Amino acid sequence: EGRTFWSEYTDHIYVDGEVAFCVEPGQLVDSNASYSASRYNDAQKARIEDIAYVGWHLSNKTDEDYIATQYMIWEALGATLNSTSYTGYSAKKRQIQNKIDLLFDTRPSFAGDTINLKVGESITLTDTNGVFQYYSQTSKSTGLTVSKSGNRLTITASAAAPENATVVYQRIQNSLVGTTMLYSAVNSQDCIISRHEDPGQIVIRLNVEKYGSLKIAKQDEDGTYVPDTTFKVSANADMSDPIGTYT
Repeated sequence: EGRTFWSEYTDHIYVDGEVAFCVEPGQLVDSNASYSASRYNDAQKARIEDIAYVGWHLSNKTDEDYIATQYMIWEALGATLNSTSYTGYSAKKRQIQNKIDLLFDTRPSFAGDTINLKVGESITLTDTNGVFQYYSQTSKSTGLTVSKSGNRLTITASAAAPENATVVYQRIQNSLVGTTMLYSAVNSQDCIISRHEDPGQIVIRLNVEKYGSLKIAKQDEDGTYVPDTTFKVSANADMSDPIGTYT
């Protein structure tokens, strides 16, 4: 059922020192209420989590960011914004929604790719979808050097890297991965601390080429290749400790 609400301003809500959001529009806060915590399971849970993540956690955390995020959460719950003194809400709402669509409907263009990379060389991957800028690294194989700049990822492999290496990034910041909790009380405003259970990981796989190839041939003074020639190969100039003999 829809509910209409009017707001001149919205104070920030805190639970144990952390910013929270109201999920019961129209209900006042009773400062003497006794709250209990439980897992949040509303039908709009996923939508609300996306709004809170983009609207607040990826924002500059201004008062306008908080108000816009709170309004969008109320609207997701079926309420109708009747009036507000925040004249920039419509534009802010579009901005938040566009970023939600980008972040949660699109993956980096190189997600799931397998890259061939030689030891000592670097490769730069560019996300043509423009979403990688919001991702953070969670793990990488030993022997890899990784640097990120906006939508570009540069990977360098050293001899210490395994032949099958990986780099893992995720959409949701580590500190915000978890369960969204509801804090409720009788005759007082219910609120949530929002999290995402799915971190949205992507894996870039690398085939690290550690060994090169060598072709050896013998030619006579006329430049003709001499068949059935045997070569001894060593890493040392005096040919000590040969690697092997090859024909």
